[in-house]
Amino acid sequence: MTTMPPWNPYLVCEIDVSPSGGPGSCCGMTKKGEPCKNSIKVEDTKIGHQKLTTLAREPFDLSTLQSKLCDVARDFLCARWHRQRQADQVGQQWYEAAVRNQSRVPHGSRMASPSVNVHPGQRQTSSASRRRPASDNTDPSPRGLRQNPPVRPSTNPEPVQPFNPFVTSTMLRTNSVPWRVSPAQPAILASVANIWAGFQELTLQSLAPSEEVDNIHCVFCLADDEDHAKEHVILRCRQCTSLCHLSCAEEWFEKRDTGFGTSCCVCRNEGALDAILRPLRVPSSDAETHSVHTASDPSPD
Repeated sequence: MTTMPPWNPYLVCEIDVSPSGGPGSCCGMTKKGEPCKNSIKVEDTKIGHQKLTTLAREPFDLSTLQSKLCDVARDFLCARWHRQRQADQVGQQWYEAAVRNQSRVPHGSRMASPSVNVHPGQRQTSSASRRRPASDNTDPSPRGLRQNPPVRPSTNPEPVQPFNPFVTSTMLRTNSVPWRVSPAQPAILASVANIWAGFQELTLQSLAPSEEVDNIHCVFCLADDEDHAKEHVILRCRQCTSLCHLSCAEEWFEKRDTGFGTSCCVCRNEGALDAILRPLRVPSSDAETHSVHTASDPSPD
């Protein structure tokens, strides 16, 4: 059965984050056909990033994609001029870019990479919408710019079974990832949008139970592992073999200012990590309480 590859809406829509963490610029066009220079509130861009993160975790569905992208576009357009006027046009342009991106990927590929590269540190902008500016009665398109023909889905599409590599921390902790995680079919853990460093994701090339990490030294919290006795998932760097709790790594995702690709805070490795499922441990305080209760129980006759 043919499968659709995963897709990253951040790459397709060419949405980046301002390196200073400040407000981004409107992706709309002025009446003269020039990029709008109005700022977007940090709160609005954060909401937009969260919506794009949600889209990245969902299967690629043409039937609902256009309306969702139009809704996302509102968060990257200035409230003063373009949010009401150009959201539908920008969303349509992003939709067409997404369809073109999927059509360029071989149908047999399950883990194909998106065709657009993002370089951390670029100013937040939607260059796709600026190359193909929206057109309405108030903000006409500038002359001389190439206009891409609208892309319409096939009236008789081939049945597909989308493959979504994104997983949640709950899926890891409950060992409910619906495929065998391997270098050929890795799992991608996507975090909430990081306003400082942009869309964050971590690639895992294995997920297996082991008792070898019963007591670890986490590179993040540096605390006694007893404080994280209920953390079931341990991440291990393949390069420097450092270990960390999944919960600590998630907190790092949300607050770090490191670029998109870094997966290890120790050696700055950009490769995939191993996810290890360790047996649930009983904190020492609970174990002592249990032993006291056991000792006080009357022995059977």
